[in-house]
Amino acid sequence: MTYGVIITILICLALLPWTLYFITYSKLKLVHIKAFLIGGMGWIIALILRTPILISASIVFSKVFQVVIASLLAGVFEEGLRFYFINKFMREDFSAGRIISMGIGWGLFEAILTYVISMISVLVIILYQIEVPDFEIPSQKELLMGGLIGAYERNVAIAIHVGFTIIVAASLMNRKWLGFAIIYHSLIDFIAAYLGLILPHTYQNLWIIEGIVTGLTILLYMIIALILKVRLAKAFTNSVIPSIFYRE
Repeated sequence: MTYGVIITILICLALLPWTLYFITYSKLKLVHIKAFLIGGMGWIIALILRTPILISASIVFSKVFQVVIASLLAGVFEEGLRFYFINKFMREDFSAGRIISMGIGWGLFEAILTYVISMISVLVIILYQIEVPDFEIPSQKELLMGGLIGAYERNVAIAIHVGFTIIVAASLMNRKWLGFAIIYHSLIDFIAAYLGLILPHTYQNLWIIEGIVTGLTILLYMIIALILKVRLAKAFTNSVIPSIFYRE
């Protein structure tokens, strides 16, 4: 396989599962597309707002403190803005379809603007033999192995965003769920980033990190199912948000 074929496959693996799910589930109805775009804009705005703080932290603090600050900022800004957008745009048509579409949009925009752009950048560097400081062109095998981990990570990240969107929707009637979303989001980001900082960058260690994040994601969905009493199979296909969201 050529580099171009490998990167095309990796991008498809990162984007297609949730994209196809969204198309099948939403049937591309306008209300779902709008919610999807609201989610995408939410992620972009959250990134823009916290970037100046992240840049300042990278100058002042050590790597470990940078991880702590970045994790807290992700939780506060992303879940705070998620709450704001749900409260502002979803109240008049508070349906499972719109909530889930917003979560998918949030995650897919992140995947496109991080993973996809980085993959395309790597391809451009390889094709045009561009010299980049501290960057060594990977072999095809290295690109495939590392890219597969990244593609898997993106799918799990989108699942996390969908889960937190459901949690934050519940916080409209019970604010404790907003606090939970902020703390849990920060915790997931911190664990992943800290382990990535202290462990040697081997494929085995990267898969271990993704396994831990996957476990935390499964736990998140167990909380949604067992404590919020949201029956996920129905919540993902029915138009009405379960009544638990309206109970204190």
